[in-house]
Amino acid sequence: MGLAEREKSGQTINPSRRWALLRAAWRVADPETPVAKCHRVRRGPLVELRAAEGGAWAEGVVTCGSVWTCAVCAGRRAALRYQLVREGISRWTARIGIGAVYKEAGHEDFRFHTQDCGGYRQGASYLLETRTVRHGLGDSLAELAGAMRAARNWFKGHRRYKEAREIAGAVGTIRSEELTYGWNGWHPHEHELWFCERELAGGTRGLLEWELAELWQEACVRHGLPEPTVQHGYSLQPQEAENAAYVAKWGLPEEIALSVAKVGREGGRSPWELLEAAGKGDQEAGRLWREYAAAQKGARQLHWSRGLKKLLGLEDWKPPAVESATVYVLEAAEWRALCRARETYLEELFQAIPAGREAIWRVVQRALERGQAGDSS
Repeated sequence: MGLAEREKSGQTINPSRRWALLRAAWRVADPETPVAKCHRVRRGPLVELRAAEGGAWAEGVVTCGSVWTCAVCAGRRAALRYQLVREGISRWTARIGIGAVYKEAGHEDFRFHTQDCGGYRQGASYLLETRTVRHGLGDSLAELAGAMRAARNWFKGHRRYKEAREIAGAVGTIRSEELTYGWNGWHPHEHELWFCERELAGGTRGLLEWELAELWQEACVRHGLPEPTVQHGYSLQPQEAENAAYVAKWGLPEEIALSVAKVGREGGRSPWELLEAAGKGDQEAGRLWREYAAAQKGARQLHWSRGLKKLLGLEDWKPPAVESATVYVLEAAEWRALCRARETYLEELFQAIPAGREAIWRVVQRALERGQAGDSS
């Protein structure tokens, strides 16, 4: 399923909704935070509307660049990161190839032998690791997230984890963090994509998963967290990579790179849904969203393990150049009229861009007239 189809189905945030969420952030965020000024403050006297295949944006404005609190900045950055993850998967698959013959393999220091489980076959493969913790209503997000990160660091530094990586032939990982809020409070979870040089047989992978699930339980308890269940606290699942065309789809890479653009799964609300509710007057949702914004300040949304970009030749990678054109130039008073936090002019403006200058002009005129009416009342 492509991005456009996912946006229509509600699985990601469509461009119009991103601007509505930014307006909500202007009202809900603490006034001194960067998102409260994002796109409202101009860098100069004019604002350019630029368009290219697949999107449109404003230039000449201050942007916050936050992947956590600004849906507009997050959308653009997530799309670029998706391209980078997709390129990395494509290069790894092309470089290593896909094996066809299973071979026996063992590891004397581990508590089981892979010969007993079917061994492996040489070739590029991917494992998606997911970790979460048990949580309760009223838990502080900052404390919960901090304890989870400490548990993760202990977990990944343990000998048994390193042995599991060795058995899987993992050469590097990409990690992303996600948060939802539900009946039991904040629900943090992490996804980590393993780039492997061999594909494990199902029995081998299953035993690795069980071993690491038990280790994750120990990590959580050691760092003051309730013990998660083996079934729900940890998973290590294979991801197909049969050819380069598969990894170009909005599937495996999106789970990592576009997590920030997802809406909440069943049973929980994403931070974007909390922000949307807060923008409509839900005070509790606003409090929760501000707690989330404070806890995630400075955190990295996507983390590549050391050396993986170099291994894949991506250290200096840049996305393909996209031709864009200026479709409209706005003066200061026009942009100011469009940026009213309680009006929908920004969404209307970017919806009008494909229709051309006249459609844009009509939106701008409505915003100016509304401003004049408000000044005279």
